[in-house]
Amino acid sequence: MTSKIPTAHSQQEDPNKPYWILRLVTEHNEAEYLDVKKDTERADEIRAMKQAWEMAEPGRAIKAYQARLHYLSRFMKKTPDAESTPTGVPLTERPDEETQHRISPETQTSRASKTPTDSHQDARPRVKSSPSQITTRSHSLLEVSPRLIQKALEDLDISQYVRRTNNEPLLQTDDLNQQQAMQKAEEVHQFRQYRARILSIRDIDQEERAKLQDKGLEMYAEMWDSLDEARQKIFNIREEYRNKMLEAERLRLEALAAEEAMRAETAKKTTLAHEKDKKKKGKKK
Repeated sequence: MTSKIPTAHSQQEDPNKPYWILRLVTEHNEAEYLDVKKDTERADEIRAMKQAWEMAEPGRAIKAYQARLHYLSRFMKKTPDAESTPTGVPLTERPDEETQHRISPETQTSRASKTPTDSHQDARPRVKSSPSQITTRSHSLLEVSPRLIQKALEDLDISQYVRRTNNEPLLQTDDLNQQQAMQKAEEVHQFRQYRARILSIRDIDQEERAKLQDKGLEMYAEMWDSLDEARQKIFNIREEYRNKMLEAERLRLEALAAEEAMRAETAKKTTLAHEKDKKKKGKKK
């Protein structure tokens, strides 16, 4: 067994940054068949994405570059370390307010101590910065060490952009995973019990509503029955009264018919008696 241990980078830009050492162990006869390369897949994807953005919208990379510089120039404070650290290209003078705010107190004092003659000699028309000067300032700003940028951005509150589940970070161990699994199982069990209780309550409520509905239907049926009985009683009384009135009318009509018959019989008898009397008188003459 052989071991290839690459030497670590002796000069780190920031010793606090993490770094990794790859140790590859293989058989002696298989060493020539192995090829170890740096994984640049993600970097290639980002590079291809940037190229696609640049092709779709020319100048997008420059805009993003300028936005980053503007962000750094807004939030990065000038520190003594940054003043003492040499940058590859010095910053050019800018006539804007931002450059005036970045002038060190020593420079302001030296300017204040100049004589009027010197100030008159230094007075010259200000010329707008050219794109080459902007590029120079950009390169000089980007050449600042990331440690200084991080130190300058320490006062920036980014807590509103961070979402955390816990206040303190925890190491994901097997015990913690088991504890979380048990807690999750307990939560699931409690939820199932709660669900079963809710379902039983809903079933009981549904049964109560069905009973109440049946009771209401029974009450309405009893009301209809009592209404039918009362209506039938009224109908019976009405029918009895009607029959009674019809019987009285029939008796009255029969009595009238009997009287008419008696009158007709009496009239007939009277007529026959008159005829007999007339016949007797005629015979006597």
